[in-house]
Amino acid sequence: MKKYLLLLFTVFLGLSILAQNQERFVEKEEKPLEQAEEQAPAPSKKPTRTSKPVKANRYNFWDNAQIGGNFGLGFGTVTYVAISPRLYYTVSDKLLVGSGITFNYTKFKDYPSPYDESYVYGFNFFGIYKIFDPIFLQAEYEPLSFERINVDANYYIIGEERVWINNVLLGGGIAQEFGGNSTVFITVLYNVSWSNAQDSYYSSPWVFRIGVGFGF
Repeated sequence: MKKYLLLLFTVFLGLSILAQNQERFVEKEEKPLEQAEEQAPAPSKKPTRTSKPVKANRYNFWDNAQIGGNFGLGFGTVTYVAISPRLYYTVSDKLLVGSGITFNYTKFKDYPSPYDESYVYGFNFFGIYKIFDPIFLQAEYEPLSFERINVDANYYIIGEERVWINNVLLGGGIAQEFGGNSTVFITVLYNVSWSNAQDSYYSSPWVFRIGVGFGF
């Protein structure tokens, strides 16, 4: 009987020690997990930035355009007023194209009426190619309407008639920029369609011009 009691006591004591060891082992495993959770950084609560929509660059014709032209004025034996507004458009760094209108008024003091006044009007279409700053080449087509005076063999005026002539001008010049977005043009052109002063508005095939273009 005493042997059985001693055996039961020994088994109970062994189970108690084993249970305590298991509890300590479980506590050792749980503590590192708890510490890892405490040391882990909290997720960021900063609000996320929403990207703003980028506006596409819209094409604006006037960003590449200039308005200018030629203007002439003279008084004396011959009163002369010339107005030729032009629109220049930059196609590339080297190429400009454009168009314009022409109006000239001339009054001669020594001519009898009604031949003492002349009105000229027309159009022009041109292209300018920059070789290198400030030199450029230019080609131009210019139809003009003017009052041609007809004379006899002795150069007496016998009448006049309004006619259209087509001028083809080739040449070049100098373009000098100033003020950021403005340009002065000095041009020398040769009228390849010129035949004589009687049948042409121009008295010579050579045409000299000074013009200006103002940007926006």
